[in-house]
Amino acid sequence: MDQTARRACRELTRLVAAAWPHARHHQPEDASWSDLHPDHVAKIQADLPNVPPAAAALALRVWGRMHGLVALEIDGHIHPVAGNPAALHRAEMLDLVRSLGLA
Repeated sequence: MDQTARRACRELTRLVAAAWPHARHHQPEDASWSDLHPDHVAKIQADLPNVPPAAAALALRVWGRMHGLVALEIDGHIHPVAGNPAALHRAEMLDLVRSLGLA
């Protein structure tokens, strides 16, 4: 993982950790540290020792959802199917906020 991706992942994990008191009620509780790569787990636990594995997993899902739409747009796959890509992005970000229990 390059430095930019590491930074993005770390900051999203911090965001989710801050929202976790609200988000945890909307998330599955069966996440385990064994679900994640050991190197990633070590970095999270060193940086944010109180983050539970479910919060770390949620941060990866948030990142994946954000990155997925951007990648689809960059590759030219959004415009043929979405009349208003900005509305699609906005709806996804609002849903992400809801998944964090902040809406």
